Amino acid sequence: MQVDGHHKLKPDDIELLKKRILESEVERKQEMEELRPDELVQKTFQGEIRPHPPGLTANLLPFQVEGFSWMVAQEKRDRGGILGKALLI
Repeated sequence: MQVDGHHKLKPDDIELLKKRILESEVERKQEMEELRPDELVQKTFQGEIRPHPPGLTANLLPFQVEGFSWMVAQEKRDRGGILGKALLI
């Protein structure tokens, strides 16, 4: 068994853990069978398309404009969001 700390469990708890692992495998297979391929198709943002952010000098690609518009919509609904930037060295 590859569960961290399993050696500290009582025998009954180990059996419960094994049972749950098997159940979760069955559940995962069922979920994969129920997945419809059209659920994987990305949908376009349906909200207001915003202009470029103030102070931005670069031209945004269409998917970046859509992403920025989505983030503004999230912020306006108090849902927040995170914008990350990868630093390439």
